[in-house]
Amino acid sequence: MRIILFFLVSSMLLSGCVRHTIGSSLKTTDQHVSGQKLQRVLIMGGGSMPTRIFLEELSNELKKLFQTSDIQTETLIIDSYSKGDSINYDRFDAFLVFNSTTTAKLNMTRLKFTLVFVDAADSYGSRFVQTFQTTLYQKDEWLKLVWEGNLKVDVDLTKRAQYKEAAKLIYTELHKKSIITGPVK
Repeated sequence: MRIILFFLVSSMLLSGCVRHTIGSSLKTTDQHVSGQKLQRVLIMGGGSMPTRIFLEELSNELKKLFQTSDIQTETLIIDSYSKGDSINYDRFDAFLVFNSTTTAKLNMTRLKFTLVFVDAADSYGSRFVQTFQTTLYQKDEWLKLVWEGNLKVDVDLTKRAQYKEAAKLIYTELHKKSIITGPVK
């Protein structure tokens, strides 16, 4: 019996059957009544290379959702070389800003699965963990805080569905708070 249990546990560990729950969560921390319809939003963020990869893919998914509400978007992902000087900020009436509040953790060494009977069958995951303070500002005379939330992500950077999930969390929350209108997808 012990031998069978040993082989069962060993095969689970080698095959990656023991999994960590991954996904995204969003919690609103502040909200103010806007009253003004959003038309053009600049999605902004920056950070380390894994953070920029995540934000770029997330922005692509947010663009698709915002288009369903007739909101035009552009993305500005800032790295150490580009500071965003070429952007005409006057064209936008709102800014969705992602500030990382934790250090990005990227684990590409965790074995996802191994096929024991086939040569060269190792596959490695791209687990990315980070928390963002996500803030929506609307341009009036000054920038006015409209909404703020904490976005916690624990995702595999290679899975497109996880970007869609995080984007949908943000879009749905803004829709629930009546900040944007249009169909909820």
